[in-house]
Amino acid sequence: MNPLPVLFSAVVLLLATFFDLRLRIILDELTIGGTLFMLLFWLAMHCYASLLLALLSFVVFYILYRLGVVAGGDAKLFTFLGAALPLLIPLAGIPVPFAIFVFLLALFLSFAYIVLVASYRLLKDRLMLHDVLRSLYLAILKSTPVILAYPALGVLSLVLAFLPLRVGLPVALVAALWRHPSVSGVLYAYGILMATTFLLQLLFRRSYLFSRVVPVSDLKEGDVPGVFVLEDGSTLAPTPVTVALAAVGRIPYVAGPLRAGGLTREDIDRLRALGISELPVMETLPFAPFVLLGFVLAFLLLHGGVVPWTFLCS
Repeated sequence: MNPLPVLFSAVVLLLATFFDLRLRIILDELTIGGTLFMLLFWLAMHCYASLLLALLSFVVFYILYRLGVVAGGDAKLFTFLGAALPLLIPLAGIPVPFAIFVFLLALFLSFAYIVLVASYRLLKDRLMLHDVLRSLYLAILKSTPVILAYPALGVLSLVLAFLPLRVGLPVALVAALWRHPSVSGVLYAYGILMATTFLLQLLFRRSYLFSRVVPVSDLKEGDVPGVFVLEDGSTLAPTPVTVALAAVGRIPYVAGPLRAGGLTREDIDRLRALGISELPVMETLPFAPFVLLGFVLAFLLLHGGVVPWTFLCS
């Protein structure tokens, strides 16, 4: 593979990371200019797959941008990667563009960072830590009948989770005596349960662990609210229920934590018109550094032979 596109991509990602960390913006001169340069480069090399992958990456990340998953600058950055590196990576047997592979790695790395920081802050907040531990305790109580009875009852054991513990637990114990569950299987189930419950608790408490109260007069474009602001000026905390309802449009809101691009100028004007004086604002993570790390990790995996790949411009 020609080393020029790789080196050029690394330089663009380094500059994007610098500007994202310093200014919280990714310059169009880098993303759009870089995309045009790489398209011309590959067209001069008679490689038309670059144009196709750039278009595919643009469509995918434009949809993610419209859904509020990524910001506009990030979407343009991944479109650039699609144009610069016409590679296909097989994931679950489906070939995906290199840009999407890097995006998934960046998501994983950013999620790991959030979990580490949130866990550290949680340990410093004893009241919230108590609530999380109580949630773990309740999850274990409700799931114990299912875990013990599953080897005997199979999928039917899920019914036990909806029964009172005083009913479900005796049934589970009888089923466990009938078909002895393996100790390793039970421990594995408990481990998955506790890890999933803990991560979900961190996810839905992120707005509290990563937020600060800001006067509405000091809000800037791109700030991400830590609560849902409804059309009547009231607010809703982001819980699993409210997040799910807001995501499907059942809760109409003026501003909320689901939009990666944050507040627009129109949103800020509407908040002021509603008479809101202050608002919790979440600490936003610049995504470009994780894209750079995902880019480096991707090439380590590719050249280490861990992940197969297909170069479309030989």
